[in-house]
This record gives sequence, C-alpha cells and structure tokens, in this order.
Amino acid sequence: MSSQPLIETREIRQQFGTAENPLEILHGINLTIQAGEMAALLGTSGSGKSTLLNILGLLARASSGSYTLGGTDISEIEAKRLADVRLSQVGFVFQSFHLIAHKNVTENVELPLLYQGVPKAERRRRAIEVIDRLGLAHRATARIETLSGGEKQRVAIARAVVTRPTVLLCDEPTGALDQKRSQEVMDLLREVTGEDQATLVVTHDPAIAARCDRSFYIEDGLIIEENRPVERLLARQEERAQQIPLPAVADPSPEAEQEADIFRDVAVGNLPRFPWAKPALLEAWQATFARLRRNLFTMLGVALGVAALTLTVGLSNTIAGQISEAFDIYQAKKVTLHHSGQEAPTAQEAQRLVDSSGYQNLADLNGVTG
Repeated sequence: MSSQPLIETREIRQQFGTAENPLEILHGINLTIQAGEMAALLGTSGSGKSTLLNILGLLARASSGSYTLGGTDISEIEAKRLADVRLSQVGFVFQSFHLIAHKNVTENVELPLLYQGVPKAERRRRAIEVIDRLGLAHRATARIETLSGGEKQRVAIARAVVTRPTVLLCDEPTGALDQKRSQEVMDLLREVTGEDQATLVVTHDPAIAARCDRSFYIEDGLIIEENRPVERLLARQEERAQQIPLPAVADPSPEAEQEADIFRDVAVGNLPRFPWAKPALLEAWQATFARLRRNLFTMLGVALGVAALTLTVGLSNTIAGQISEAFDIYQAKKVTLHHSGQEAPTAQEAQRLVDSSGYQNLADLNGVTG
C-alpha cells in the first residue's frame, strides 16, 4: 500500500446561510482512502453524506479545510478548471442510473469520452471494451428502456469507469436493486477498482458496507471511522495479482497518446476555452432528431401560439382604429361657435355672422351637418 493516500481531507468544513446566521453542515471531516481501496460511507438522512460527496466529487468547494486528490491540492485549481478535472478524474454512479433514453448502451457509455475530446474510433473501442468487461456485450446496441434494473446499473458503472477515473463515487448504487443484483453490483465495483483507483460507496445498508475494505459512519457532520483489518486489503491485492489479467486498458496508439495529452492539459490549464461547445451542439442535434415527432409537434404548437397572438393583437388594433375613427367622424358632424365678446351679440350682429363668408366656409366643410 502506498504511503500517500489517494483521497485525503483535512478539517473539511462546509457552511451555508449568511455570515450573521451561518449553518455548518460538516464540522471538520478528516478522511483518507488509499489506492486500490473500496470504502463505504454510512449515515442517516441529513447527516451530511450528500454534502461530503459533492465536495469529494468536485461539485462544490468546502468552506474551509484541504482536499487532496491523487496528490493534487484541489484548492489550488481554478474554479473554471474544476469541471475538466472532474471529467478526467472522477466517476459517478447513481441510484437512479441517469442514462439517456434516446441513446443505446454503447452511446451512453462513450458519452464522457466525447466531452474529453477522444476521437470517435477510440471512443467506440474503449466503450465496447468496458461493456464486454462488464458482461453486456450482447446488449451493446440495446435501447435503455429494454434493459433490466441490474443491466442499467451495469451500464451506469461502465459509463463511470470508461474514463479511467482516479476515484469512483457511488451514491446508493444498490438502492433500487434486489439482494442478488446488489451483490452482483458490489462484485462489479470490486472488479473495476484498480490498484491506482479508489471507490467510495454511499449506502444505508450495513451488509453492503461490510463488503468494502473500510466503512465510515457520518453523523451530525462528523465522521467515525470503523477500520477493517489491513491484512484483508493486502490479501485481496495479492489475490488480484494472481488472477488472469483483464484486457489491457492501456493503448500505445496515437489516439491514446492524444488522450494522455488531454489529461496533462487539464492539469496545467491548457485546454481550449470552450471544449464543451462542439459536443454540446452535437448532443443537442442528436436529441432533436431522436424525438423528431414530439419536437415537430412542440414547434408546431409554438408556431400556432405565436400566430394566434399576432392575430389577436392585429384584430385588437383594427377594432380600436375603427372605434376611434367612428368617434372622430361623430365629433366632426357639429361645429359650435362661441362669441368672444364681453356682451351677448344682438340679433343683427348674429345675423351678420351667419351671413359671413367665414361661417359659410365652416358649414361647407366635409361632414359638417349643422
């Protein structure tokens, strides 16, 4: 066993709320996991498991303390590069699988490699290799809705390990499975945990935790470690060394060398500014045509809505104009003259006014009736 832990946290604290009213969820977490080790994290709901898992998975930063992953201090990495490090060094397996329905098994497994920039041929080769390794070769082209619960969890594990992550985080991976399938999943997790990797399983089941090398119990934001005998881990490592090796993962091909360059670029921050743009556009394009009928009806509904709104506004403006014009015509049908003198005019003055050219000009205006 290496003296340098693969995962090491020191006095990790996490606070939420405001400075005046802080709420501390984690109260100084100290955790170490060695390479090749499979550990379990137990705890009741609200004990801080998810918060700690988010920090270990680089989904959140701790308020204070240090977190070292594979000898790298995460606090020294810029926030905008955390996603790149997470993509290359962390794998996630969830209870609800989170598989993409319109993709088949192989396409789901190779999706993380797409965002890493791995060439298409290399993506497909590595995905098929992992699928075969997990006993799903006969389902490589199957759609997700045709898989059983155990097969879906295998696909989720394959997608998590195809990037060869440093740490594999599993959030209740057996919660939706029966006892037999749960044991199979734990055996798979044991198998895919390489000598340079570590696996952390979050679970409520003590029987699942008992199949791991060590278990950590978290309560009220504090961890109580229950150590397993070190001899057990050493014996397992020796047993693995005597087994027939699995298909080689390393590949000296130009594609593999290019992938190694990508990992080095992640560490030094030399990746393109928007490496996700092309894969994201490709995924959006594929998702659009995967459910073409539904998307067409959605677009038709939006178009009809916009057309109806435009028609309503046009009719409203037309009616308003007609009413305004009617009022204008009505107001122009009668002209009232007011005498501006200090005294009322006499009958003779009024008659002269009526006979004047100015009065006749007003009476001759179009639309004036009196």
